[in-house]
Amino acid sequence: MRARSTGSRLASSRLARRLRTSAGARIPAIAGLGGAPRELDPLIEAVLVAVTRRELSPAEQQTAERIEVRREELRASGRMVEYRDYGAGAPTTARPTDDEAAAGRLGTQSLGRLTTVASKDRMWAALLMRLVRHTRPHSCVEMGAAVGISAAYQAAALQLNGHGHLVTLEGGQALAEVAEATLASLDLSGIARVVPGRFADTLPAVLGEAAQDYVFIDGHHDGQATTDYFARVEAVMPRGVVVLDDIDWSEGMRRAWQEISTAPSVAASVDLGPLGVCVLGESRAPLHCRLEY
Repeated sequence: MRARSTGSRLASSRLARRLRTSAGARIPAIAGLGGAPRELDPLIEAVLVAVTRRELSPAEQQTAERIEVRREELRASGRMVEYRDYGAGAPTTARPTDDEAAAGRLGTQSLGRLTTVASKDRMWAALLMRLVRHTRPHSCVEMGAAVGISAAYQAAALQLNGHGHLVTLEGGQALAEVAEATLASLDLSGIARVVPGRFADTLPAVLGEAAQDYVFIDGHHDGQATTDYFARVEAVMPRGVVVLDDIDWSEGMRRAWQEISTAPSVAASVDLGPLGVCVLGESRAPLHCRLEY
C-alpha cells in the first residue's frame, strides 16, 4: 500500500477516535482499532465513514424520499404476483435439494406483502446509498433485486456521484418486471438494469461483462451458496467492496460470514449484525470490526 501524507494519517487517527466514540455511544468498541492510531487504506476509510455517518446529505435525503414514495405505493398494492423463489427459504425450513433449488418454489403473494418482506428497510437501504456514495464504484452488481427498492437507493447514489452503473439480478421474472418498473419510475433505468434468472445462471456472464468494484450479495440466504458466490466474485475482483446481507440469518450464514470475512483476499471487514461489508485488496494487517448498528 502506498504511503499517505501526514494529513491523511491524522485524518485516519481522527476517524479511529470517532469510530470508538461516535453515534451516541452506540459503538462501544471496535476490535482492531485500539491502541496506536493506524494508517488506513482510502477505500477502507471510505467504508468506515459510510457505516458510521448516519446522516444523508440534502440531495441524498431528497432522493431517498422519492424512493420511499415508490415503496409506499408498492406496499399499498393488493395485486397478486406469481413468483418463483430460488432461495433457501426460512432458517427453520429444510434446505432444498439440488433439484428443488434449480426448479425454484412457485408461490403467489400480494405485491404489498412481497415489498414488505423482501425489501431492505429504509435504514439499511440508506446505508447502501452511503456506501456507494463514499466508495464511488464504477461497476456494481446486486444479487437480489426483489421489487427494486435497494437497487434504486444504490443506483441513485451512482447518479449523485455522476458516474457508474448497476446490474441487479432477480431470480423470478415477475419480480424482475416490478423492479424494472421501480427503476423506470425514478428515472434510473439508464443507470441500472435488471437481469432475470437464477444467480447460478446469470452471475457468471454479468461478472464477465465488466471489472466490478462493488457487489451486494443478497437473496439466497444459504451459507454454502453465499461462499460460492463470494468465491466467484473475488476471483475476478482483486479490489473493491462486497456487501453481504443477512449474515445472521442462520448458523450456515454465520459460518459463511466467518469464512468470508477472514479470507486472505479481505483487507478489512465490518460486521454490522445482519449485514457485513468486506473490502477486497492487499493488506499486511487486515482490519476486522464489529459495530452495533
